[in-house]
Amino acid sequence: MPGFSLPEVAELAELDKDRAALIRFVRQRFPSPNPTGGILNIPLYKWRGIYTTNYDELLERSYQIRAQPSHVITTNYDFSKHEAPDAQPIYKIHGTIGQDFVDGHKSRMILTQGDYDRAAEYREYLFTRLANDMAGGDLVIIGYSLSDPDVKAVVDRVLTIQAKMSGAGGAVYLVFYRRDDARARLFESRGVRVAFGGIDEFSAALTARGPTAVMVKSSSDDPVQDSQTLSTITIDVRHSMEAFPPNAVAMFNGWPATYADVAADLTFTRTGANTVAETLAAGTKQFVALIGASGVGKTTAARQVAVQLERQGWRCWEHKTDFEIPSKEWIAAAQKLQTMDQHAVLYIDEAHLHLSSINRIAEELIAKNLSNLRVLATSGRSQWQYRTKSPNLSKNISEIVLSKLTSPEIDRLILLVSSDNSIKPLVEGTFSGFSFQEKRRRLTDKCEADAFVCLRNIFAQEKFDDIILREYAQLGTADQEIYRLVAAMEHAGIRVHRQLVLRLTGIAPAMVASALGNLIDVISEYDVSERFGIYGWKVRHKVIAGIVAKYKFSDQAAMVELLIA
Repeated sequence: MPGFSLPEVAELAELDKDRAALIRFVRQRFPSPNPTGGILNIPLYKWRGIYTTNYDELLERSYQIRAQPSHVITTNYDFSKHEAPDAQPIYKIHGTIGQDFVDGHKSRMILTQGDYDRAAEYREYLFTRLANDMAGGDLVIIGYSLSDPDVKAVVDRVLTIQAKMSGAGGAVYLVFYRRDDARARLFESRGVRVAFGGIDEFSAALTARGPTAVMVKSSSDDPVQDSQTLSTITIDVRHSMEAFPPNAVAMFNGWPATYADVAADLTFTRTGANTVAETLAAGTKQFVALIGASGVGKTTAARQVAVQLERQGWRCWEHKTDFEIPSKEWIAAAQKLQTMDQHAVLYIDEAHLHLSSINRIAEELIAKNLSNLRVLATSGRSQWQYRTKSPNLSKNISEIVLSKLTSPEIDRLILLVSSDNSIKPLVEGTFSGFSFQEKRRRLTDKCEADAFVCLRNIFAQEKFDDIILREYAQLGTADQEIYRLVAAMEHAGIRVHRQLVLRLTGIAPAMVASALGNLIDVISEYDVSERFGIYGWKVRHKVIAGIVAKYKFSDQAAMVELLIA
């Protein structure tokens, strides 16, 4: 209902139905809590108090998993309850999902405007308690967006409390997921310190500062969950499959498929994924690398492998690329897996960024005969091929190149976009009107079976261009210049040859092999006349050349100057 706030919508729903129906509706949208990541480390520190506006019970469940006592407070009555003296107080400002007065509890979920009015006394008591906790202590507020008006209201109240404390209060920090530098300046001008990141980044930073107040207790058969470090920087595949809904719109706007997308059969199976899964399951190689150009589907194929193995009873995880890989922690996890006789796979995207850690892991796993942990990596071929691999990694890795789609893959792709009701509306109208054979011909001939070009042809979304632009951004400055010049000339209809590129870029002839190596799967060289030493250069597809020319050579004057040259 546009123009209505959430409390107003909730109150209208309560008036139309009744309170019990409203509560049932809300509870249906909060599945059983299964915390992962940084929130599992919150119980490992001693906090004066934790204040939350969330209804869910993720915090409570995190304390149960870590075997730490907690005392949940949702009403004034809860303050008088006798709990363990070391129990962590968790103040739930808006109530909790499991308790409402319709169930006979004194607590209520704060949903409607009327709920807000009735809970005013409780909120005032909480802010008084917060003022006591702030005496000589720092306050960290973690949220999603600085543009949230509720955030501003909380900060205003906190700063009012702080001003009344005449310097006795500590610092106030805001940690928010969505970056907003302009609003950050507004908050910082009021003496608040702002950082950007989520609960995982916050937890990882705490871990890096030193030991926790509580020792991590082994409470499960999951060595990642039992590790303070790994639980923060690792994605649990099973959790991702079950906890998040599939999103065809995001996937077919240029983003890799999520584990939920794969589990919901919103992807077409890559033959290479089956090969990788068989290799890892058989143990013929402990390490597998899927390599190829941007947009060929490396990440999606790797996640297909993880979902396959998860369904076979394996534990599967994905490393969060923004964090360094703690090799010692993974060796410890591998030892636990060996003890439990359980098999697992760790997926590492952008593996070239983490090759030193992968080398250390490979050396330790092979030396200690820890074969139950397998490693799957994905990387661009140009970034991967010249990096130094350790001896044990080199001996025990299978490298599989993903490039063009095979004929069966094209058939599976056409079947997927033609039959799935969540995908069909996203398909470009002209393409959807073709017969199966014509679709197949276009993808095979016009798109040259290039996975990226095929998908862009099917969905005609400019968001796909971001894939190519991210690839461009990863190249060195000299390689970027070659890429954009060749793309611009090819897009303009010029037949590009090696000597022309040398003249325009000034690179030495002796550096040609190195340049082409850096641009493998991006630019290729072909024979025009081997007898006269004439070699042509071209981008992997004309559509991709057009994208690079559009974004990286958009200056018309520069284009004219290039053509004159």
